[in-house]
Amino acid sequence: MPSGTSLLDLYDEQIVTILSQLDIRSLTLVRQSCHILHWYGLFVLNMRYDAILAPYVSVPNHFRRLLDVRNAFIGGSTALHFFLVPIEWKPNGLDIFVRIDAVVSFLNFFHLEGYKRVVPWEENVLPARQLPCTEASLKLVRGPRSVNIIIATLENPLDPIMHTWSTVVMNALAGSRAICAYPLRTINNEALITRPLTIALQWPSISDERRKYESRNFQFVENRTHPHPPSTCRRVGDERCLVVNFEGFARKPFSFWRYRERWFRGATNHTVTTLWYEHYN
Repeated sequence: MPSGTSLLDLYDEQIVTILSQLDIRSLTLVRQSCHILHWYGLFVLNMRYDAILAPYVSVPNHFRRLLDVRNAFIGGSTALHFFLVPIEWKPNGLDIFVRIDAVVSFLNFFHLEGYKRVVPWEENVLPARQLPCTEASLKLVRGPRSVNIIIATLENPLDPIMHTWSTVVMNALAGSRAICAYPLRTINNEALITRPLTIALQWPSISDERRKYESRNFQFVENRTHPHPPSTCRRVGDERCLVVNFEGFARKPFSFWRYRERWFRGATNHTVTTLWYEHYN
């Protein structure tokens, strides 16, 4: 870039190319710098999201709309992939966390996309790989592509994601928002393992999962300065959590405190929030 030239002096394609190389935290900061770059950044975020979904669905916007309408979230490697700069590895499949009342909607959607259940329904309702806060999972395939529909035990499909085995997979994609519980560690390819004793009971294949992410250049950091460190209550939307909005400027009505209050009052409708406890720093 010539001396004295600003980013906005470039052509649209050049600006998009430059922003596409930024990690999610840097891109978020650029969006906050001015009104014009906000919309460029928003375009890049939506382009990145649609590119991740394109191998699985024919029209990503239709699927994203379904995620929002049915209050579901994408987790696992696909959500992690979104928060990293362009990288070589690709997600193994699409993990969708849903409530029980949304299962039929997603089965119908993927049936129209050409997916087939691996075995008939009665035999395909299996334990969700012993994930915490889940009841069962359904596997659908279309050629080399696979989709896992994971049914959450509670009203909030975020609970299994935020109570999983490591911070590396504490990420979620809704139709209009993306959530990363530990953005600084994630973009630096670092991760913590949560509560080993609990994990040993809930996820016997943790060593295989760890090796998978280590092969993707993630380093698992031991950060236990005390044998019994105090627990810290975390929630989606707190000061250490990154929430990315795909719908233009973030709106005040999307208040996590308001949703948190509704959650504690026992509301039956889905609320985009959840709580978990840290047993590490």
